[in-house]
Amino acid sequence: MELATHKTVTAMKPKNIFSIFIIMMSICLFSCSKNEGSNGGGNGDGTEVENDYTATADIKTVTLKTKSNYADVNGEREITIYEDYNNRYRLWLAYGEICLRPDDRENGYFSSRYDYNGEKSGIHDSGKVSSLQDIVTKEKTNDGCFGSSYQYEDAIYCQHSTVQPNHGYSVYFTTENDELMFVRIYIKDYTLNTSGTLTSITIQYQLY
Repeated sequence: MELATHKTVTAMKPKNIFSIFIIMMSICLFSCSKNEGSNGGGNGDGTEVENDYTATADIKTVTLKTKSNYADVNGEREITIYEDYNNRYRLWLAYGEICLRPDDRENGYFSSRYDYNGEKSGIHDSGKVSSLQDIVTKEKTNDGCFGSSYQYEDAIYCQHSTVQPNHGYSVYFTTENDELMFVRIYIKDYTLNTSGTLTSITIQYQLY
């Protein structure tokens, strides 16, 4: 009886090892899939990565609050929608304007790029639309640019366009590989303070 028992235990060991191996491989594959899904602004399940505002093919939503000191609302003062080693592009809200700020890397750090004619980046109001998907035209058109001034000291060298509710905007920018990319923006909502001053906008945006 003892010999038979010994043979039975010995025969089961490879099965136990194989089962453990299968379990460990499953855990590894699950972990890898989860980590891969966290790159590029998504969790792999269609949800957004918190505080990752990089423009992708996924629709993202964010509330931008004005850059002035009197805004007491929840939201982000600025977001980075694209960044590579030599370029960075940020969005913010300032004095009723939705602003696109292009930055260049110089002496190892980013500094504001003066692109008055919109050669490398710009923003254009496409008019009133019903949804983000209604913005289909890719226009290399810039509505305006302001440089250094006291009023816009927090938005030096920015392209800008006047905020209008339910309007769509086409943003273009150039990467370090000279690739021209387009982002569409839809102003979904806004807030005013007791004086009627615009304090925040909620936007949807995506690459298109």
